[in-house]
Amino acid sequence: MKYDELILNIPLYHGELVIVVTDDLDSFNEKYDTDAKGLYGTTFMVDYEFRQLCLIVLNPYDRVKLTHGVISHEAVHAANMIFQARDIKLDLNNDEPYAYFVEAIVNEVYKFLKTLKVRLNLERDWK
Repeated sequence: MKYDELILNIPLYHGELVIVVTDDLDSFNEKYDTDAKGLYGTTFMVDYEFRQLCLIVLNPYDRVKLTHGVISHEAVHAANMIFQARDIKLDLNNDEPYAYFVEAIVNEVYKFLKTLKVRLNLERDWK
């Protein structure tokens, strides 16, 4: 079983972003009191030890390989959850703050995956 976790302070919007890379969902569920099942990527907002955390959970060890798309998909969920928790309304006429925030989340996920030497699935979805 593999379980790695990185806790980051969220600049500007405050709070903590937790990136979890694991194939041990039982340990994850027990620690954060969630019910994640058979997934290769998901995102949660949880209250944990008097802190609100945004958790991105990735399982690159599953038979469905982790892709760039899954990482960006979960980053969008995380950004939306963090904005919503802070009552920040998305502005479709000026989406730069949101785009920069999603970019920052994706960059942090990639840096963490690189330290773990995780390989991504680079197959094309559209053929």
